[in-house]
Amino acid sequence: MTTYLPLSEETADLALERHAEGQRLATGPDELFRLQRDQLSDPAWLGDDAPKIEDHREEPRRFGDRSVLVHVHSVARQNEYTATTSLLVLDGERLTAVEYSVTDHAPIRESGGVVSLLETIAEDMGW
Repeated sequence: MTTYLPLSEETADLALERHAEGQRLATGPDELFRLQRDQLSDPAWLGDDAPKIEDHREEPRRFGDRSVLVHVHSVARQNEYTATTSLLVLDGERLTAVEYSVTDHAPIRESGGVVSLLETIAEDMGW
């Protein structure tokens, strides 16, 4: 589980100058939600070794102020198949990502148990 907060305009400008030139940085909660969702479905920001997305689906959920379940199936150069299901929950200024990921040398089938697990975690967090 990872928690993100948007940056202030001042902090974002400073980060862009010193460390993140050419990157998009979120300065508001809606932008933060959109940016994290986009990064899950487009790993190009990882550079040349980014895995190839074979399947990508999103399902809205009713947790926090806004939430979405993102399913991504990808394959890396070494024929490593990865299935990742992420639940993004925006609650006020805070974005929380709960992720379950499995990697194998053969294509991975989807498991309905993963969705149930992530939703149980969200409920336990009080969303």
